[in-house]
Amino acid sequence: MGSPIQEGRFFNVRRLVALDMGLHGSTFILVEFGLGVPVPMVLGLLVPRGFLLFGAYIFTLGINYVPFLVYALRLRDNYGDVVNMRDPETKKLIRKYSIQQFLIFIPFFTVVLAVIQWLRARAPSSNTTKIAGSSAADPTETLSAGDHLPADGALLE
Repeated sequence: MGSPIQEGRFFNVRRLVALDMGLHGSTFILVEFGLGVPVPMVLGLLVPRGFLLFGAYIFTLGINYVPFLVYALRLRDNYGDVVNMRDPETKKLIRKYSIQQFLIFIPFFTVVLAVIQWLRARAPSSNTTKIAGSSAADPTETLSAGDHLPADGALLE
């Protein structure tokens, strides 16, 4: 039995961004994440002295949006390469991710999750991932919701 992250119990940050872009459009998501980083951070710094703990929490919400913004900037023109919005399995994935995205409210959760996923994707693996029946993993192929993402960190290079 592996770790919960390795077993896919948590959302894949890159795929969540691609799903959001497919559902709402890249412009809307770029604005949302572009404001989701600095606005909570500034508000967290501006809280009165009696509410410093609350201010620190609000500040961490802005930090949690950093991985989303990074992936949104990288995926803005080709989010369809990450997820196929016409795939029937995508609806199941959207439901799962809609519930799990509340984990964003846990301080530093998405940052730690994104770093772990990125490092695991970049680590040499003995497993050969098959995508759409091919024998080699090509990160430019369109992936359905049931496919594994072989090169999660590839867009960060």
